[in-house]
Amino acid sequence: MDARRLGYAYRDRIFAAPYISLVDIHGAVAELEVVLGRGARVVCMRPGPVHTQTGTTSPFTKEYDSFWSRVGEAGITVAFHGGDSGYNAHVEAWEPDTESKAFFASPLSRAITGNRAITETMLALLCHKVLERHPRLRIASIENGASWVSTVLRRVAKSAAMAPGSFAESPSDLFRRQVWVSPFWEDKPVAAVEMIGVERTLFGSDWPHTEGIADPLSYRDELAGLPQETVDRVMGANALELTTPI
Repeated sequence: MDARRLGYAYRDRIFAAPYISLVDIHGAVAELEVVLGRGARVVCMRPGPVHTQTGTTSPFTKEYDSFWSRVGEAGITVAFHGGDSGYNAHVEAWEPDTESKAFFASPLSRAITGNRAITETMLALLCHKVLERHPRLRIASIENGASWVSTVLRRVAKSAAMAPGSFAESPSDLFRRQVWVSPFWEDKPVAAVEMIGVERTLFGSDWPHTEGIADPLSYRDELAGLPQETVDRVMGANALELTTPI
């Protein structure tokens, strides 16, 4: 089938997620309007800071509120998908002569960059209070696993305790209310569900990439022991709700 005929919400079953960059905020808002007009339910972004003419900055400051406000108003979801977030610069400080190759990172590279981009992105999301300012925002983390969640919640809780009065609401509560996470199967999904919450945990499969398993539905085996209603939510109902505009 011609991909152009699929659109962004084909038969309410296949949802294409266009990538949007905030390098040009006005261009980003304009692009958002275009894809909303074509039925987009989810837009995709990469974890990491935004590049500017003078360096980098957080995409969650008030400077970018025109974008986040429109996302919240539209009731769609922003998914941060694992990928190249430009973090090889950190590795090059230690291994300047090592050639970077997709799926063939050095042990040190994996140790330095593993979960770093999504961890720092979620910390900025919470500390720069975009969820406070835009309570309708729905954020999803896709193909980043879930092992970073406990670190984020622990660090942001400590930051909040050390800066009393900085947050109108507990950052951890905001996370559990407005952020959805797709654990890898090796993340011990039962423990992930307990940490993230039944209604915020997503099943994901991207075989043969890192996130997937050869028989995707066997992910249910990793949820053994949980109530059937919980399994049903993780395996499908949560994603269905997340792709339904509010």
